[in-house]
Amino acid sequence: KEKLLQIILIGQPELKDILAKHELRQLAQRITARFHLNPLTIEETESYILHRLEVSGFNDTLFEPKAIEELYRKTGGIPRLINVLCDRAMLGAYAKNRRNIGPNVIKQAAAEVMGSENVAPKTEHGLTSEAKSQQWRNIAMGLVLVLAIVLSYTIYLLMNQAEPEKGAQVFSGKVINEQITAANDEESELNSLEEQSNEVDSVVANADEDSLAESSVTENSVTENSVNESPVNESSVAIERADPVEVITPVTLLPFLPASSQPTEEAFAHQSLLKLWNIQPDARQVMNSCVIAKINNLRCETAVGDWWQIKKLNRPVVLKLFNESQQVVYGVLTSLDGTTVRIDFAGTKIRIARSMLSNYWRGEYFYVWRAPTNYQEPLSISMTGQAVQWLLTHLARLDNLDLIVPPTATYDEALKRSVRDFQKKNELVEDGIAGPMTLITINTLIDDSVPTLSYDEEGL
Repeated sequence: KEKLLQIILIGQPELKDILAKHELRQLAQRITARFHLNPLTIEETESYILHRLEVSGFNDTLFEPKAIEELYRKTGGIPRLINVLCDRAMLGAYAKNRRNIGPNVIKQAAAEVMGSENVAPKTEHGLTSEAKSQQWRNIAMGLVLVLAIVLSYTIYLLMNQAEPEKGAQVFSGKVINEQITAANDEESELNSLEEQSNEVDSVVANADEDSLAESSVTENSVTENSVNESPVNESSVAIERADPVEVITPVTLLPFLPASSQPTEEAFAHQSLLKLWNIQPDARQVMNSCVIAKINNLRCETAVGDWWQIKKLNRPVVLKLFNESQQVVYGVLTSLDGTTVRIDFAGTKIRIARSMLSNYWRGEYFYVWRAPTNYQEPLSISMTGQAVQWLLTHLARLDNLDLIVPPTATYDEALKRSVRDFQKKNELVEDGIAGPMTLITINTLIDDSVPTLSYDEEGL
């Protein structure tokens, strides 16, 4: 059997940072398995040292427990540093004719080997134990500071909310007293001011706590009329401050969706996809979408790829998107045309530039397809059964041949060549193995009833 090219990437921890770059997202999406070798724990470090000594034929105690603890602090559990430091420590013990290695020997060996780097290095999970403790202390102090600031600001807001009511009463009394003082020189104006003062006093006396704001408005109007008749020093007038108004900005799931849009559940998006296959799931039945698909002779698949793969698939798919808050949003992709796509978000159908949607899509998608009868895995050499029969029959139909194939037909070299020719013609991977992409492409060319990416074009 011929196999596809497999690439294994091996590197230092910085490799993860490189693959996380935006310009390498397509390469990162094609990685199907990842593994990171973490530093050893102190227990694993001790076991590792004992194992290396046993392999060399030494079965006695060489490193004291305190020495292992010191060695772990110096190396951070990195095997390469453990090997170097142990080698130098054993050389130092041999030079001093010692049978056991203590923490002082480890410290001296570390000073000779590591020099100015005589500290425990950072690990994948963060810092060393001492640095972690200091880090947590800094975080705790920062949280206390933030809480103090929030508490102070809350008290400030509460005090400001109480000030306007008190200020309204002082405002009316102060202005009226000054008006009366200024009106002593003119007897005719005094009578007018007294009437206005009595009017304000009656308003304030009859007002309850709920109508305090209305009384403030009445008092302000009286003051304005009085200022025109009797000048008042501007410095003595206090302007009442309005309570701050909190403006709530609606949070949208995605910038191109209406503000009222709600998150679409994954199960609902899957049901919307099944409806494109003329399958109407019963809302009263709690059933997995893949179970419903299997009942209707369909297979469900979850994959990670790019726009080119979805275009070759040519089936409606459910895209898994992430907004700025890392909230998951599901949408049904129904059309992929050039640089634009059409996508359905729980009934909200929009057309959007593919480049904009790519900012929120990490390559994961879900789809269903119709497989041959008894299909279990990609078809290849020596396989037999109804799935092979279906493959032979439909390849013949593409060549305008009505071929009668027995159910016991075998996947032989001739069929492999035919599959390879079909894959080459349709720009698929030329491996001679009939996998999902090959079978789906055959279905698209023969069966007009299957939904494709232009299925819902008129309904948008």
